[in-house]
Amino acid sequence: MNRLDKTLLITVLLLGGILWLQHRWTIRLTEERDRFRMNSTALLSDVKRMRYQKRLRTRKEIMSWYAVTLMIRLFLMRTVRSKGI
Repeated sequence: MNRLDKTLLITVLLLGGILWLQHRWTIRLTEERDRFRMNSTALLSDVKRMRYQKRLRTRKEIMSWYAVTLMIRLFLMRTVRSKGI
């Protein structure tokens, strides 16, 4: 093999190695992107669920306070009626 053939072989091997490394990097980055996307989706659904639960809890608290005030009003109305005021 003359010097030009050796240089050409080394160049082809280097380019092949670089292409292989780029391919491996692309696969790794694609897997990382997909994993990040799944985590983001899971976190977003958790946040939505937590917001929904908070809204329900708030509505229940409002309804319970409304029920308490309604019972107090009814109690006061019965008390007033029974005393004849």
